[in-house]
Amino acid sequence: FVFLIPYTASLYNGLSSLFNIAFEVPYWACILVMAILTGVYVVFGGYMATAINDFIQGIIMLVGIVAVIAAVLNSQGGFMEALNKLGQVSDPATSPTPGIFASFFGTDLGSLIGVVVLTSLGTMGLPQMVHKFYAIKDERSIKTGTIISTFFAIVISGGCYFLGGFGRLFDTPAIYDANGKIVYDAIVPSMLSTLPDILIGIVIVLVLSASMSTLSSLVLTSSSTLTLDLIKGNIMKKIWIMAGESSGDLYGAHIATELKKLNPDCDIKGMGGVKMKEAGVNILVDSSELGVIGIVEVLENIFKFIKIMLFLTREAIKQKPDAVILIDYP
Repeated sequence: FVFLIPYTASLYNGLSSLFNIAFEVPYWACILVMAILTGVYVVFGGYMATAINDFIQGIIMLVGIVAVIAAVLNSQGGFMEALNKLGQVSDPATSPTPGIFASFFGTDLGSLIGVVVLTSLGTMGLPQMVHKFYAIKDERSIKTGTIISTFFAIVISGGCYFLGGFGRLFDTPAIYDANGKIVYDAIVPSMLSTLPDILIGIVIVLVLSASMSTLSSLVLTSSSTLTLDLIKGNIMKKIWIMAGESSGDLYGAHIATELKKLNPDCDIKGMGGVKMKEAGVNILVDSSELGVIGIVEVLENIFKFIKIMLFLTREAIKQKPDAVILIDYP
């Protein structure tokens, strides 16, 4: 948990700096707004909302990166014209070879490979990737997901590398600080500053969607890690898990199984179904028939829900559980 704090802070810092450079939005305002949005997003959405939003945001990113690349190249007269201009750029300090910046591998192949490996393989070690695996439905889904994620990575990562290759065509005063040094974080905003307003809006959505997805995942992972750290220290021995429908029952069963591995003596009770019962949870309320959908169905069962809520409240006051895990059930 301790190591996730600076990682989360660096994400806040990077995104706030980008918005400050690109749109002159105060740094503190960016951090405050992101913190509020992340809190609302996680509290009211939860795990399933995060998984679904990741899917929607992925589609937006695919469309957005293609549109942005097309617009940037069009601002330079098209792909071939942009390539010709790039071939005319010279920088003896970097490389004396004429036209080197228009080559496929650039001026330093070793560094390029290092960046590709870091950004490609490094993502598998990110802590927020843990909760992505909870969205796997079955083994067939792994094969489908492999194909989709590979295509997504090629388009997004390849598009970013491709777009970044034309960065030297946007050598303007806007990318230098007061001392005449290049502010590398200002290069991409300078490239995007020539785009139409509608595409600028898409870029903002792209950045926000990717960042919000990462931040929400980090919050979920951090909270889970903190809980596990506490449990390992045997601070929490009486735990309740509350799930109101079949998918929540399945997740609750997985949680109970892992909690029992960490602390075989912990007492787990809660509201759930067959899966949680099989995992060793002492079921206080059977949720098998509580998964209703629609306003009419909810109203028909409203008194049943109230009765269950009052019962669980009384039991919680009486038994005083150390922790309560709530799984997506408004």
